[in-house]
Amino acid sequence: MSVGSYAQVAWYFSDNDDNWSLKLTPDSLTLETRTYEHFSSFVDRLEIVLRALAKHIRPSVGTRIGLRYINEIRQNELDWELVIRPELLGPLALPQFASATQQIVQQVLLRRDAGMGVNISHGLLLGSVVNPRPGTPSPSGPLYLIDIDVFQDFKAGELLVNAPAVLRHVEEFHGIISRVFRWAITESYAETLGRREDVD
Repeated sequence: MSVGSYAQVAWYFSDNDDNWSLKLTPDSLTLETRTYEHFSSFVDRLEIVLRALAKHIRPSVGTRIGLRYINEIRQNELDWELVIRPELLGPLALPQFASATQQIVQQVLLRRDAGMGVNISHGLLLGSVVNPRPGTPSPSGPLYLIDIDVFQDFKAGELLVNAPAVLRHVEEFHGIISRVFRWAITESYAETLGRREDVD
C-alpha cells in the first residue's frame, strides 16, 4: 500500500435475481439495473433511494450526476450495416474489412455548456462488457456495443442533493440517450425493436 492511500468503504445491495443493485460509498451513490419494462420503473426506484439518502445520510451538495446505458447488440449474421448507421461503422461498412475484423472500438466525448458531457463508446467486440450474473457464463461471440453516458458536473453549491432536483437531470439525460441511440441504429433495425413509450 502506498503512503496516503486508503481503502474506501462501500456497501452493496441487490435483489434476489441480481436485476437491481445499489452501491453506496462515502462520496457516491450508484443504482444499476439489468432490465426493466419502462424507464418510469427506474425513476420510481431511484426516487426511493434518493429520499432515503436525503433522510438518513443528509448529503449537503453534489458534484456530478450521470446516466449510462450499455447496449450490446447481437445477431447471427455479421451484416452490421443493416443494424448500425454507416457514420458509426467506419471500416466495418466495407465487406473486406467486416469479414476479417474481430474488434474495433471508438470513443467520442462531447462537451456542452454548463458542465454537461456525452461520452459514447461504440464498436465491434467479442464476449461482453457487462459482468454476468453469479453462476451464469458470460456471452460469447460478436456484439456491437453502443455505450452512452450522459453526465453533468456541478460547481460547489450548484446542486442540492434532493430527489426532485436529481430526477429532473436524470430524465433530461434519458431523453438525450434515447435520441443518440435512435440515431445510431438503422430504421429497419429500429422497427424490429418495437415501439417503447419511454424511448421517444
